[in-house]
Amino acid sequence: MMKEQTLKISKATVVILRKFVGKDSLEKKLQRLILRDEQ
Repeated sequence: MMKEQTLKISKATVVILRKFVGKDSLEKKLQRLILRDEQ
């Protein structure tokens, strides 16, 4: 249950961030997070 809620919240956060922040910088931030997870 908690995981589903966190996923919904994170998806909503991404949508909100995309509105405020430029798409390019958001994608760069996401790539950094993905790279950090892989290490």
